[in-house]
Amino acid sequence: MGSQKKIRIIFYNYILYMFLFYKYSHSFVLIYTAFLCNLSKLFILITNLVKYLTKGKLFMKNLSIYSFYLFVLILMPINIFAQESVGIEEVIVSATKTEANVQDIPMVVDVLTADQIEDMNIVTAIDIGNVLPTLIVNYNINPMNASMRIRGIGTSQSDASLESDVALLVDGVYLNKTGLGLNDLVDIERIEVLQGPQGTLYGKNSNAGVVNITTMRPVVGDTNGFIKIEDGDYAQKRVAAGMSFGLTDELAMRITANINESEGWMTNRTDNRKANGVDDEVIALKLSYVNDDLNVYFVHTDISKRSTCCAVDSLNTSNQTQAGYVLLGITPADSEYDNYVYGANAGLPNFNLDSTLTSINVEQELENGTLTWILAKNDYLASHHTDADFTAIDFATLDRELPGDSISNELRFSSNRISNMEYTIGAIWSQSKYGERGTLLDDAALTIGQHYIPITNALLTGLMPSITQLGTLAAQGLATQTQLATLAGLQSTATQLGGALATIQAGDRIAQDMTWSDETAAIFGRFTSHISDTLRVTAGIRYTREEKDADLYAQATLDGNITLSSAIANSVNQPALAGQTLPRQLILGNSWPLSALLANVDDDFSRTHSATTWSLSAQKDLSDGVMLYAAASTGSKAGGFNTNAVSADTIEFFGSETSNYEIGIKSRLMDNRIQLNATYFDMETEQQQGVTQSPTGLGTIVFNSDVPAERVGYDINLIAKILPNLTLNAGYVNIDDNDPPPLANAENRLAPDEAYNVGLSHFFPFANGMIFSRFDYKYDGEYSNGSKPFADPSWLPVAGYPDLSRETDNENLNLKVGWRNDEWEIAYSVKNATDEKYLRLILIDSGLSGVKGMLPAAPEIHTVSLNYKF
Repeated sequence: MGSQKKIRIIFYNYILYMFLFYKYSHSFVLIYTAFLCNLSKLFILITNLVKYLTKGKLFMKNLSIYSFYLFVLILMPINIFAQESVGIEEVIVSATKTEANVQDIPMVVDVLTADQIEDMNIVTAIDIGNVLPTLIVNYNINPMNASMRIRGIGTSQSDASLESDVALLVDGVYLNKTGLGLNDLVDIERIEVLQGPQGTLYGKNSNAGVVNITTMRPVVGDTNGFIKIEDGDYAQKRVAAGMSFGLTDELAMRITANINESEGWMTNRTDNRKANGVDDEVIALKLSYVNDDLNVYFVHTDISKRSTCCAVDSLNTSNQTQAGYVLLGITPADSEYDNYVYGANAGLPNFNLDSTLTSINVEQELENGTLTWILAKNDYLASHHTDADFTAIDFATLDRELPGDSISNELRFSSNRISNMEYTIGAIWSQSKYGERGTLLDDAALTIGQHYIPITNALLTGLMPSITQLGTLAAQGLATQTQLATLAGLQSTATQLGGALATIQAGDRIAQDMTWSDETAAIFGRFTSHISDTLRVTAGIRYTREEKDADLYAQATLDGNITLSSAIANSVNQPALAGQTLPRQLILGNSWPLSALLANVDDDFSRTHSATTWSLSAQKDLSDGVMLYAAASTGSKAGGFNTNAVSADTIEFFGSETSNYEIGIKSRLMDNRIQLNATYFDMETEQQQGVTQSPTGLGTIVFNSDVPAERVGYDINLIAKILPNLTLNAGYVNIDDNDPPPLANAENRLAPDEAYNVGLSHFFPFANGMIFSRFDYKYDGEYSNGSKPFADPSWLPVAGYPDLSRETDNENLNLKVGWRNDEWEIAYSVKNATDEKYLRLILIDSGLSGVKGMLPAAPEIHTVSLNYKF
């Protein structure tokens, strides 16, 4: 039996025992007898659990966790039955830009509270995706190439010109790059994930949904703080601290700091250097001014990230790598992709980010409502240096900076309820700019390495005997059809290799300096009519206008001279120049063979996009605790200008439009000890934007889908207060994409058709505090994890590795156990406790090295933490 299946059995048995404790709570004797009768079986389950959670971890060797869990389970019934049941705590969210109970909002909103964020050990947006079934977070060779997907809709930002389908906001401020959300989440009050188009209230790039993050505010008159220390696997050291204190009777301050270091969990076989480690720092200053009718909230956050992200593994399966390792005497790549060992040039990769976000939120209480003004400015500069061929051979390296900034204003008025009506109206204006440029000589972004030419020459030399032998047979009329086909293929390959030898040199490079900017203005309104005490109807509308500009420059930059052979002169349409020696830049600059990696362009572009989006919902209270709703909404996303256009016709890609219809029920049952919500949705996106690798493996292609991207399915969420000290969270989502053509970019790819999560939170009194535990299990059903659909002809199977060409599923189990009271907490946590090793993304064969790049998910990671609150 596999470890994953065992973990599931253990987990389900845990739930079963908790249910039995609750079901027969009237009889302590019955429970205790049943417990003793099944003690041997239960102990085996616990032992297996500990075996999979603690194997080989140094700091666990002296801890008898077997006895600890047995002690917990024996004492559990004694403490449970001395208490009375209480309901589920009310959660207030700002999803509608006004505060409301999440159970009263006619849309699907997944919420993680501050306590859940702490107990679930959520540090970045990736962790959010690991616990919620509807959200998927992934990234490519650097964190700024991230993508978020909700209900299977999302756009990777591996091309800088693309924007996300999921809007990411922090304290009401929109971040124009998803990758900014992969920084450490520190001092968070609440995370809300809104499903479906949110075009009316959030507008820009919210076609699939919104991730809305709210940080902790200082409270006037309240002095408190915390300091948390973590130590874990892979030399992880993390210290986080925060403190709030009053400056006057109306002004409070909060300072938060976070330092997170780790050496990383992958090893470069070239120099034994660790990768995927971090050296991150976050510091935030917050000021809150409150009087009778005015609330001013100021936040300034500085982020510094120095990481060795993101290591890409590969297999020694191409002619280029096999010839290169022999020629260069380099230890070849291993035959595994799940052992966290990879090959790259020494010192690679690395990624750095410096970011500042400053915002001020002013709320003025007026006679009939609240006037809110939010002003925000965000500046960042990211850089990454990585191996472009995913091997230990120096074919090429990639060096880029990614600068960006934005400023935004939002002014809105939310009324009180006046008679049977309430409304929110507002306006938004924003400017943003982001870029991509090379950081080396002449703005070089990609540079050909020293090994490219000798390996190409070795390949050509190795082909010649076979070509000569088959050519002789063909000339004598003795060659079979198979031999003739082989000869044609070898001759084509030889021609390509010969062209590369004649036109490419080490040090050749592609210069890049590109900037995109946009200015957005919008007005919006949302109106709710209370038709009766149990029936409410809400309508919203938004008009948005975006002006987009792009200044794009990319050019092959070639040093030295070239003596033109007849073949080269003919290939550049200059036969008269044969035999002459001329500058390589002059002759080959616009026809260099590797320009497909980043096509030559030097031009400015501009366009205007306007859209009107709307929303409509009706909600009917069937009883005090049950609400039925129906809703419809639309979203719009502007187009842009492609970084890697191969012709004028491919420069521009177009906007996409999303419509969504859903019906759902939200319920509070058994005195609010159970909250059960279910939603059926039908969502469709026209001209869904996408990015994919070109069939040659050189460069990317940005495009619009030529068929609608459909998502029909249902979402179920459950919170159950099984006992006063035992809470169950569960969610399930199922999606049908109507099986579009695999190459249409409309299928549900890089996201599962079905996923579910189960979480258990438990505590009981012990030693002037409580022992607590939190378990979270998530399962993602089978999905394509390739950068292109596996059915694409350019997706070449890897001999001996059939699993790299078929869909995969994965599961994740996180846990945290410990002891806490009002001041202290000591805890032990595990992420990916199943120790499942899976690839979160597979790239198609590189046009440089001929191998697939593979990005593994993080391994099992153990930490211990000490937290002091005051």
